[in-house]
Amino acid sequence: MIPAADPSRPTTNAAHVAAHAEARPRAVAVINGEEKRSYARLNRDITRFAALLFQCSLQPRDTVAIEWGDPYTHWAITLALETLGITAATFTRQEIPVSKKMFEQADFVLAMPGTTIPGVKRVHVMTPSWLDGNMGALPQRADFVMDAEYPVRIIQGSGTTGEPKAMIVTAQAQEYRLREKMTQIDLGQRSRTIHEMPFNVAGEFFTATACLRAGGACIWDPARSLTEAIEHHKATHGTLIIGSLMQSLARLPDDYKKPKKFSIRTFGGPLTEDLRNQALDRLADNVVALYGANELPGVAYLDPDGTGHIRPEVQVEILDEDGNPAVGVAGEIRLKAPYMVNGYINDPAAYKEKFRDGWFYPGDYGVMPEPGKLKILGRSDDLLNLNGVKFHPSGIESRLAQTDGISELCVTVLEGDERNNRVCICVVLEPGHDVSKIVPALNASLPPIMSDAFIVGVNELPKTANGKIRRRELKEMLKDAVLAAAKDEQ
Repeated sequence: MIPAADPSRPTTNAAHVAAHAEARPRAVAVINGEEKRSYARLNRDITRFAALLFQCSLQPRDTVAIEWGDPYTHWAITLALETLGITAATFTRQEIPVSKKMFEQADFVLAMPGTTIPGVKRVHVMTPSWLDGNMGALPQRADFVMDAEYPVRIIQGSGTTGEPKAMIVTAQAQEYRLREKMTQIDLGQRSRTIHEMPFNVAGEFFTATACLRAGGACIWDPARSLTEAIEHHKATHGTLIIGSLMQSLARLPDDYKKPKKFSIRTFGGPLTEDLRNQALDRLADNVVALYGANELPGVAYLDPDGTGHIRPEVQVEILDEDGNPAVGVAGEIRLKAPYMVNGYINDPAAYKEKFRDGWFYPGDYGVMPEPGKLKILGRSDDLLNLNGVKFHPSGIESRLAQTDGISELCVTVLEGDERNNRVCICVVLEPGHDVSKIVPALNASLPPIMSDAFIVGVNELPKTANGKIRRRELKEMLKDAVLAAAKDEQ
């Protein structure tokens, strides 16, 4: 195994695969359903795909966007591109309409059969015959030397607040991200990480790659539920967005036997103490709550009370109402670290808004009760104002999600016609349930200030690629329904 990397002297991920293939050729690297691929097989396929890609006249520092398909094949191609000095990006077919910035940056696109991408000239279709091809040995190239600032990957933001923003991850930033994941969640050769999301979700890519570097096995099994896959494959680690964790807990059968060893890493929203306790009681022996962003991940690890311990590499400041750093008061959070991205691709307006004076402004509010600690109060966009009372919806959402018959839900605040602000609870029901039948149970769980809440049923909640709810879009969806309900009450 290659020693822990110095972020200023990065190595390719393929080099780590090759080291594992030499030391432990039969060790399992990837499990895809019932199919297992060894490190030796993965190493051969990386070399084979590198030779195939070399024939596409790609040059170092070119950018290639790859459509997500079979996880193993996608990953082998991604690692092969890195060995050629080519920057890789992942997209899904559903993301094409909102991935304009990424495609503007791409010099070449690898697409699945049947995919159409308007405005992109160099598109290569990954047919079965091409994927099975073999071009022999890869010619030696002396024009690629990976340094700290080498662009290795393009990632996209979640798009929670609008069009997803594309950004470049350098080799040094990748080393920091992988090192953080390997050490903080204790990845090793016996680790088996389970994955539900494609690699267009940056956290999923870096978690899987960290497991690969550590010599563990990465699992995809879409045919099984999360809990079935955990049990079947003896998974040891999983990364879940908060919404997915809530759904998994709500759907656990009564006779489900909690694994002896399974660690959950959460992101995508605050982890309430109640939700953490439910996860520890029924699903995992360890829950790691993380605060960070695609632009700067792994800022702090959160205690059950929501207080985060800031990592040594990260600088955090809270700005008061006058824009001055302050300790002990709530305000806007700004961040700085050596592994944060340097800005956005082809989006100067967003860059000017989020990156100022060497700091990144994520749009979150929090407080530093003491130096080195951070308590997240929520996103400025998510904080709800109910007639002067400000609160974050995660706590009440976690409580209401336990109501029988609810698949998922979202709590927001809307203005009714000629009324003060009122809470709106938007629910997606499980088959066979009716909104009118669950209203009494929901009302019984609401605090007095929300006693007049609207409860609206929808078929699905609008979400980003990594499962975060698009709350702005949801508010627009609900306006007509809430106005109609308000008129009925008059």
